[in-house]
Amino acid sequence: MKISFGKIIGESFKWTGQILFRPFSFKKWIILTFIAVMAGYLSFNTNFNVNNYSDFWKKSNLERSCSGDGVFKLINEAGNALTLLTNTAEPQALAECEYGLPQGLWASAMEKAGEHPDIALLAGVICLILVIITVLLGWLSARFRFIFLEDIIKNDASISRPWKSNVKIANSCFLFNLIIGFLSLGIVGFLCVRGYLSLKGIGTFEADTPGFGTIMLAILPHMVGFLFFFLVIVILSFIVENFLLPLMYKRKTGVIKTLPEVFAVLNKNKGAVLLYYVINIGLAIGSLFYVAAAMLVLLLVFFIAALIIGFGVYGLWQIVPEASKGILTIVLFIIGTPLFLCLLFIPNCLYLPVPVFFRTFSLKFLASLDERYDLFRQE
Repeated sequence: MKISFGKIIGESFKWTGQILFRPFSFKKWIILTFIAVMAGYLSFNTNFNVNNYSDFWKKSNLERSCSGDGVFKLINEAGNALTLLTNTAEPQALAECEYGLPQGLWASAMEKAGEHPDIALLAGVICLILVIITVLLGWLSARFRFIFLEDIIKNDASISRPWKSNVKIANSCFLFNLIIGFLSLGIVGFLCVRGYLSLKGIGTFEADTPGFGTIMLAILPHMVGFLFFFLVIVILSFIVENFLLPLMYKRKTGVIKTLPEVFAVLNKNKGAVLLYYVINIGLAIGSLFYVAAAMLVLLLVFFIAALIIGFGVYGLWQIVPEASKGILTIVLFIIGTPLFLCLLFIPNCLYLPVPVFFRTFSLKFLASLDERYDLFRQE
């Protein structure tokens, strides 16, 4: 079966316009933008990630989870606690080194942790909170990915119904992502440790440091291993987003039961899938022009709005009596907080056509491989 990517792209643009503009609904845009943000296809801040379906372009869930000021404060507190524990080590321990690390530093830090149990407890609690936040966001992301998928297929903006109907497959996807995440951390940690030991073995951390060429030869195998692992993760992310999730949704089966069918589709259509991947990257790069244009418009609008609001607040501050300025500050804070959050959310609304198009493009391509996988026709 011959695949026409021009036709698929045209149909994807048409369906994107159907969802977002025919008819235009501000409420629908807001809900779909919220779903895309929660799914991880858009960000809460104005730093947009173009290719929303590949870890090659995407920020990690942990980075997104740390976008709020409250979490930043927790991280700072944890850093301050760790600094206090390590900086109180004895100077003699810092001077003597073993295995490339200050000898006795860990023991000294643990001793100081015993002397400051409140700080040690705080650091532990903060780490636990960060882990819980990361896992929770991963769980929500898995759930909202299927909500976004179903809404794109049905040209809808519902949350409650697809939330309930995709519980099992979303939980299966979350557990799969969690396992892959822990395995990835373990592999990256192993490569880092092996790289460090290789550098230590050639005396990199000693006074007589070897040459740059020797260092590069020692670390090259580990760099190659890391790049290979990175490539595997990118390909895996691509397969999961473009094939595994749609087939899980179609079959209403978990990851383990769906993977054999995914591999069968990939094996049968190797050339078409490879070409689709290349075109997908090209379209992602092309969407940068849309993002850049939207950002320029936003910056211009925000700049003009900021000038108007700034002059208005300044004028109001000048005419308000000194005794009433405290009340004015509270009022401005109450009004300004939701306004600021809206300003962070608005860019994502403008960027919404990009994830809608790429989600549609993946579904249209899957349908072109086999009409049995046409989710638009079957729904």
